[in-house]
Parts: sequence; structure tokens; C-alpha cells
Amino acid sequence: MGSHPTLKGGTFNWDKIVAELRARGARDPEALAAWIGRKVMGKTAFEQLSKNARRG
Repeated sequence: MGSHPTLKGGTFNWDKIVAELRARGARDPEALAAWIGRKVMGKTAFEQLSKNARRG
């Protein structure tokens, strides 16, 4: 298996990871980035990040 995009300093740079996954040929890079985020950060932390992102 190939390596996953890394999280620098504990932050999840959504656009950068989606772009990297798209460049690697992922069929649905947004869904894959969400899966990776939940796996790395945990469900609760990722949901909080998502909630904050929607607020702006």
C-alpha cells in the first residue's frame, strides 16, 4: 500500500490533501480525504473540525 498524505503539526489541510489524492488518481478524493481524516484524527475530532469549517 502507498503512503497516505501526512498531517503536519496536527493540522488537516483539506485542500492540499484532496489535491494530492486527486494527483495520485483517486476516484473520489474528497471521500478518501474524509476517511483518512477520521482514521488519523478520530471521529469526534474530525467532526469538530468539520463543524468549525462550516461555520467559516
